[in-house]
Amino acid sequence: MRAWIDRSQPGRGEYKDAIDIATAIVWFISSDEIETWLYEEDKDNALLMAADFDPALAATMHLSTQIQAHLSPSVAKELFRQWRQTDIDLLLRNIRSHELPNWPTAKAQQRNLLTAIGQGRL
Repeated sequence: MRAWIDRSQPGRGEYKDAIDIATAIVWFISSDEIETWLYEEDKDNALLMAADFDPALAATMHLSTQIQAHLSPSVAKELFRQWRQTDIDLLLRNIRSHELPNWPTAKAQQRNLLTAIGQGRL
């Protein structure tokens, strides 16, 4: 996320990190552990409900909380603030989905996942 924020700025124009972000999301949402967590450990189904029962979106929201948990509060706050200002359309245009077969094909779902990764704790 940090690399995309830094390198995709106007004037720099480096977009190679887009596929890395999508890959991290796909790997996380495809793991057996996250499926177990969503359906067995998140007992009140808070993330599933917040994601309108979309397991991929709920998993991405969980990934976002895990990212936040590994950062200091001030670094996490700044990262997520900057992520919310990133150009998601530019990011979407630079994800070479043919290189990532499990990446969703629907642009709306792609946008939802990329937005969710920058939410942090709900």
